[in-house]
Amino acid sequence: ERAHTATVAPASGSGTPTGTVAFYYYGATATPLGFGTLTNVGGVQTATLTVNAWQIAVSNATFSAQYQGDAAFSPATGTTRVQVTLPTAPNTSAAHR
Repeated sequence: ERAHTATVAPASGSGTPTGTVAFYYYGATATPLGFGTLTNVGGVQTATLTVNAWQIAVSNATFSAQYQGDAAFSPATGTTRVQVTLPTAPNTSAAHR
């Protein structure tokens, strides 16, 4: 599992964004991997989605987070690239006694 986190803050001025963030794989806008609800973490509005390994391929993956907006703040999107790798397999060649 891997947790993806998005932080949402006003571009200018003040206020506290509320609502949800949709998380997308490959930057697709059709079907999100899931949604995270914004909560205050150390004074920062944060949404987190935990993704299972089977949901993503081994590659240089692009993830997008799209803030859905609320009554005071407009929707916005941010994108990042991550390297997705398989964990190293344990060495099972040890001799048994």
